[in-house]
Amino acid sequence: MEYATEDDSSEYQGTNTVCCRGRVIMGTDWGVYIGGIVYVLILLTLFAVAEIPFLLHKFSPIVVAIPVGIFLYGSAHFWRCSFMDPGIIPRPTREEASYFQKSLVYQDGIVEESRKVLINGIEVEIKWCKSCKMWRPPRGSHCSRCNNCIEMFDHHCAFMGNCIGKRNYRHFFLYLLSMTSLLVYALCFSVYHLFHHFIGEGNSLDWQSVLTCVNCVTLSVTALMVGVFFLQHCYLSSVGLTTREEVKGIWTEFSPKRQSENPFGTSSNCACAVNIFRSLCGAQYPKFLTLKRNREGSSEFWIDISNRSHKIKVSNEHRGGTLNGSYSLGLINLFQNSVHPSHETSNSL
Repeated sequence: MEYATEDDSSEYQGTNTVCCRGRVIMGTDWGVYIGGIVYVLILLTLFAVAEIPFLLHKFSPIVVAIPVGIFLYGSAHFWRCSFMDPGIIPRPTREEASYFQKSLVYQDGIVEESRKVLINGIEVEIKWCKSCKMWRPPRGSHCSRCNNCIEMFDHHCAFMGNCIGKRNYRHFFLYLLSMTSLLVYALCFSVYHLFHHFIGEGNSLDWQSVLTCVNCVTLSVTALMVGVFFLQHCYLSSVGLTTREEVKGIWTEFSPKRQSENPFGTSSNCACAVNIFRSLCGAQYPKFLTLKRNREGSSEFWIDISNRSHKIKVSNEHRGGTLNGSYSLGLINLFQNSVHPSHETSNSL
């Protein structure tokens, strides 16, 4: 299907920080974001002062080059995840918003703001977004901090300074992987340094050993927190769920709230490996939001000039799904085969 097109544009209503001609989109959690970066720099400085002289003296320079490479690799994914569009769904045009308002079902004066669609033979609930005035696509959710609906919303991460959604999830996961590896690597050599200082050489406590002790404690606490978070996302990727879906528990195995199987997972013999591969590999998902800076007198703001003529193909994969109808990111003719709140099947919304 195709989006409805409209020549005029509207002012962008998200609260994101937008720059570089709309190519960089971030959240507004600047305090936590900068604080996280400062904390990482403190950890690096402490490790460099306490451990690098010992490592260069005791081992080959390659031992120092490895964590540097891991850090640069993780930093690339960090900035990529922080600065990119996570999967923002453009708000509908006036024509589309009017159409959607008419599609709402009223029963006894109460608006039915949810309905169900069939995905891979399983009923999935979609909800009406009061803020964006449109039906959210499956797995989509509205982020109250950014004031946008995000496609396949996982969570809003203040430390990344952005929402984690369909387009930047792989960068978020690979950043967690690199940081966990870096922390474990640094912790192992710091503990070795400590044992070598006190047991291997029988030295007494000095300023170098104090720094190493402090370094071991900070690395242990940080590695534990980041490592647990990383293992959680390993599990979520392997079963084809997002953090939000895991919390709701409607597709989580062994959850008392479970309603059905996960319609977005895979039932192959190597389901875990397939789900992880589909989360982290493949082509970059397309971007639908396009912004342009506009000036009126002394005021300056961004306007939404998103192309609404995209044809959206939905494949039978972990972060996609097959709809019995058409899929259009919340715009006109969202689903052709939906189940209304009264559980009567209709051909259109």
